[in-house]
This record gives sequence, C-alpha cells and structure tokens, in this order.
Amino acid sequence: MPPAPAFRVDEQEAAARLGHPDIRQRGEAFALLVSSPRGAAALEAACRSPDGGVRASAALALGNRGEARDVLLEMASDPEAPVRSCALGALAHAGMEGAAEKSLAGLADGRLEVRRAALQACAKLGVRVPAPDLERLESEGDEELSLLAGMARAAK
Repeated sequence: MPPAPAFRVDEQEAAARLGHPDIRQRGEAFALLVSSPRGAAALEAACRSPDGGVRASAALALGNRGEARDVLLEMASDPEAPVRSCALGALAHAGMEGAAEKSLAGLADGRLEVRRAALQACAKLGVRVPAPDLERLESEGDEELSLLAGMARAAK
C-alpha cells in the first residue's frame, strides 16, 4: 500500500482544519500550527472562530507554542466550557501574566470541567488556592476534583 500523501497546506488552511471531522486531519493541522514559525497568527485568528471546537484547539496550540496572547485571556471567559477549559490550560502552560487571576476565577465556574482545568492551572502556576475554595471543591463529590484540591492543599 502506498504511503498517505503528505499533509501540505498553509497555516490558514491548517487553522480551518482544526474543526475537521477527521481526527487525523485535526491532529496534522494542530502539529503544523504548533511547529510553524507562521502558525501563531493563524492560531490567533482561529481563536475567534464561530466554531467552539476550533477555538478550543487553537487555544491549546497557542499554549503548546508557549504563546502569551491576550486572546487567551479573553477565551477564559468564552461562552463554551470546553473553550474556557482549554484557555486556562494554555494560559498556565504559557505562564502568561493574568493567568493566575483567570485560574482562580475559574474555580467558581458553573461547569465541572472548567473548575478542574482551573485547579490544574493553579497547580502549574504555583498559585495558592484559598482554603474556602479548596473546601468547596473537595465537597462537590467529584473524585478528580477532590484529588486535585487535596494536592493543592498539601502543596501549601
């Protein structure tokens, strides 16, 4: 069987493929955008896509690049929870100024996945989580959240 054709698109087309239904296409687009010197501009534009999946993937790719971009701070308040979660992780990975404040604010988010991401971001950033927040998070009954909160409590 002949090898699959190489993934050959420019950064703008790769950014558009972040929402492709084929996971392989999405993965190849992600990899290209993370490694390309011109990927940051395409990713920043993708962070403003109407498609939440594209926005979430673009945030993760910017974080993987270590890109500290203001759009990530905006995305931490996105209407879609997966986008907020990815933005918090990207902010923490990039070590961006303002990431600690957004992460602490995310601890009170209405969606569990965002609270988990916020607590993970606080840990990555070395942010001290206030005891009342830890008590509230541990009492929610979610095993992963309780484990993360316990780890944050032990790190004090």
